[in-house]
Amino acid sequence: MTEVQLARCEVRSGKEDRIRDWYETLANDRFSETAASLVSEGTLTESAFLQQNEGGASYLYVLMEWTDSDDAPPSADETLAIVEEHHDVLAETLVGEDWEELEPLGHMVNPER
Repeated sequence: MTEVQLARCEVRSGKEDRIRDWYETLANDRFSETAASLVSEGTLTESAFLQQNEGGASYLYVLMEWTDSDDAPPSADETLAIVEEHHDVLAETLVGEDWEELEPLGHMVNPER
């Protein structure tokens, strides 16, 4: 059985391109480090989305999927350089550290996956 969490945090005004660039780096140039982090924390999937509202706040949404039975989202291996850098970029680009968790209503997984 897999667990999921969707959370969002406000992006600092003018930092949208920085967060886009960072996630592109994670998914491409530094994917081997990203993959090592995902494996170390037991994460199956991590997806990020940016919502930009005209004249309003922008939000970073992060969806995580993992196979841990205790319902708690996995935590990253803080000894990995990519994890420390990720935290630094989030501190630079997000408003505060308060992530708003959205209520999961359902999570269907293909049994043949």
